[in-house]
Amino acid sequence: MSEGQWSGLPLVVLESIFDKLPIKNKGRCAQVCYDWYLASKSERSWRYFRYEDDIFVRRKFTQHSGWQNHIDHYRLRFLTAKTVTKWKRFEVLPVSSLSHMYEFLRVLSNFSEYYERNAGEEPLSGLQSFQFEWEMHVPKEGAGVHFDHDIGTGGTMLAGIWLFLQHLFGLKSLALINLQLAEREFNPFMEKIWTFFQDRLEELYFLNATLYRKPVLYLGLFLNLRKLVVSPQHLDDDCLILIGDLRSLKTFMIVQTEKTSEHRACSRNSWEIFEKGNGGRTRLYLVLKGKGRLPMLVQPGAPVKSIIWEKYNGQLTYDLTQNVKIVFRNIFP
Repeated sequence: MSEGQWSGLPLVVLESIFDKLPIKNKGRCAQVCYDWYLASKSERSWRYFRYEDDIFVRRKFTQHSGWQNHIDHYRLRFLTAKTVTKWKRFEVLPVSSLSHMYEFLRVLSNFSEYYERNAGEEPLSGLQSFQFEWEMHVPKEGAGVHFDHDIGTGGTMLAGIWLFLQHLFGLKSLALINLQLAEREFNPFMEKIWTFFQDRLEELYFLNATLYRKPVLYLGLFLNLRKLVVSPQHLDDDCLILIGDLRSLKTFMIVQTEKTSEHRACSRNSWEIFEKGNGGRTRLYLVLKGKGRLPMLVQPGAPVKSIIWEKYNGQLTYDLTQNVKIVFRNIFP
């Protein structure tokens, strides 16, 4: 291939490039030439799908509200019919238009339900990884101080998420990030997740599911987990002991972010039981990422492999460094 001849790229390279393009750019690039058009129709070009703001909307003028973005059902139905069976990984990023996101999940759920009932097919069964990340807050003022008040998922949106999840029969990796649920909603939702996916999931990312400390025993009951990523407020001694008995678990990460609520370390005795039951099968990591409102939670007695500071803006103090060095002598000899 001579320099500058993009049309001569091997098909497998084009497919890899198309797979990483945003949805809008895929359609535009497909019009460049015939080779790119063929690449855009390949299954490999649609393995990864990312939902974000304004990808299925069109501008519409109404007398009472002027120009507004409305969901484009024609384009949405076309995409669903042509590509949804090719998806392997699906991510929902934080968005500002909640109604559009809910409508998108509802359309996917109805599409799958129609084929399951009438054709005996499962169009979403090829989806192996699903990530849902929530980010919603409103400005508030108290005692003369302005601050952002976090609002969790719940109600209709939570029902829409569950309606979609129960069509993912081939799911192996599930990431639920910053749901921040109230207790009355969290318990039944978590029970449904465990009942449906208990022997299917191999990876579970469960970060900041509540705005308060809430140990989750279900985390130790997903029998085939190979990787578990969880916030410290969802752990206690009993939960930790159950996790230690998971026979397939290879990676266990305890992650603190800016939305991590009040928490406390598991006892040294529970970590000893964890290590004894685990037999060294699992590598444990402590991870700090984001703005970091709370100091790092040290887990005394934990068999930590390493500590990861990932885009963490908190202050690394001398006292914290010395405390970590004393507690984790296996890392810092």
